[in-house]
Amino acid sequence: PVKLFSTHLLLLIIFVLWSDLHRILNFLVLNKPVAPKKILAAFSDTKFKVPSLVIKTLFICALLYNQVSSSLETIQKYGDKAPKPALFGIYEVEQFSLNKDTLPPLATDSIRWKNMLVQWEGTAALQLSNGKKKYLGMNVDTVEQSIHLYNWRDSITDNSTYQYSHLGTDSLILKGVYRTDTLEILMKYRDPKDFPLLSRGFHWISERPYNR
Repeated sequence: PVKLFSTHLLLLIIFVLWSDLHRILNFLVLNKPVAPKKILAAFSDTKFKVPSLVIKTLFICALLYNQVSSSLETIQKYGDKAPKPALFGIYEVEQFSLNKDTLPPLATDSIRWKNMLVQWEGTAALQLSNGKKKYLGMNVDTVEQSIHLYNWRDSITDNSTYQYSHLGTDSLILKGVYRTDTLEILMKYRDPKDFPLLSRGFHWISERPYNR
């Protein structure tokens, strides 16, 4: 989508500048003087000037209204004002037990979870220890305190249900069965404000690169 949108913008720019291509070449490339362009009125008859101005104004107002209303709707639906799902947040796995055996956080492990992100209703993003990401469907029952995770492509065989409980104010414990394996997962809630992108703040000028 980004490439398509960029291509559309490029084509629009070429279309707008095409009539002045020779003037642009003279000014920027050939170092030749360029006289100011005479901009003629759209209508020579004065009786069309007022209606054309009204139509142009209404058209611009309609575009602005559509853009502003669409942006406000997006904020209400997906932005900071959107309703948050149950268990909303970023969770870092501190302990992962498979069949009562604790798995170390190895970078090659394709089973152990590393992080869990709950941002949208009905969706959970899992990052495994090896860096691979899995996006799963998620149903949360706050009354029974259960979480049902399932693969959208294969929800029959690839699904699991966990009972969850809070340990203090910033920890979450999941207990359940995935296929034939018993899992017990201890996760700690991470405040987004602790990430450098938000905690470091904005700097107009950096004396040295942040990664050094």
